[in-house]
Amino acid sequence: MAEETKSARTIWRGLVRIGIGLLLFLVLLSLYHGRKQYHAYAVINQQDVSQGSLVGYEPFQQGYLKYSKDGVSYISEKNDTYWTSSFEMKDPVIDVNGSYAVIADRSGNTLQIFDEKHGKIGECRTERTLDSASISLSGVVATLEEDSSASYIQFYKKDGSVLDITVKALLEGDGYFTALDLSDDGSQVIAGVAYLEGGKLAGKIVVYDFSDSGGSGREDQMKGGITPYEGENLISEVRYFRNGRAFAASTRGLCFFQVGKNGIEKGWKLAEKQEVIRSLCFDRNYVAIVLNEAEAQDNKPYRVELYNNGGDKVMHANFSEHYTSSFVDRGTVFLIGSDALTVFLQNGTKQFSGAVDFPLVRAARLSGENRYLWLGAAHIKEVRLK
Repeated sequence: MAEETKSARTIWRGLVRIGIGLLLFLVLLSLYHGRKQYHAYAVINQQDVSQGSLVGYEPFQQGYLKYSKDGVSYISEKNDTYWTSSFEMKDPVIDVNGSYAVIADRSGNTLQIFDEKHGKIGECRTERTLDSASISLSGVVATLEEDSSASYIQFYKKDGSVLDITVKALLEGDGYFTALDLSDDGSQVIAGVAYLEGGKLAGKIVVYDFSDSGGSGREDQMKGGITPYEGENLISEVRYFRNGRAFAASTRGLCFFQVGKNGIEKGWKLAEKQEVIRSLCFDRNYVAIVLNEAEAQDNKPYRVELYNNGGDKVMHANFSEHYTSSFVDRGTVFLIGSDALTVFLQNGTKQFSGAVDFPLVRAARLSGENRYLWLGAAHIKEVRLK
């Protein structure tokens, strides 16, 4: 009996050693792939798509919203179409939150609202000119609108009907709205405001909370704000992350902060930049910027920086590749050129830099080692780096 117990222990120890060895092997393999650089790829799957007047792709639930000036389609990664909706817009801009999406005609008056199951569920024609729109997890929409004398924040139900929540801003008064984003529960808005100070435009961030408004929102719902940078600057983007965290992009840099019911809480963090910010991209967890490198070395005139939702810089790297658009997806930064792609991982590795055989519009990570989805006007390709 003792010999059988000893034998069982020996077998068990052997299995543990094999398990540990296998785990170490997988860790080393992951580290190897996480540091390796690639310049070629193999196409695993390819689907052809109609070009039309394609504007872009936006991640949405189990796939993507492919939108153009003529309409929008909800498609899978394999280009299977779940639903399609038609419209005519000169400059469509999109916002997605959970199972809802809104598309607004920037500089126009058309607004359409969609959900995952049914496609279009709401539509309206605004009285004022649209600039942007943001949607909550419940389908409530907040828009940034303007007329000849003022800018406005206006709320809409998910069927497109107008809610009695409007905030008006005058440049000659407290300022002029330049950006907005709606909280997930639809009760709060953060906004960028431009105002005159000493004859120059300055920027600040304000918060409006409508949770106790009883269905009617007015300027007394403003919960204060902050002026992150003294002197001339402009707030070009504001965005909620998860759990009340948010950021704002200024012409002077980035500002990260926590938003509560009483407004912006203490402890906000700045990432001021002296260099020119060439581009900005973000998702619900990360923000990436590309700057002109002030002291370029090794013929690398650009620098990419990645920040988490707490405002910590988690990656920076210099590069020389030219690009026209940028995206961030789960900590991976994509820099897309007319016929090329550069991919930076969160650890700073330039995982891919090379030519692509069709014009890309967007790229995204897939599960598995070195697998990506490349989306263009003519093709959608699943690829593996090699």
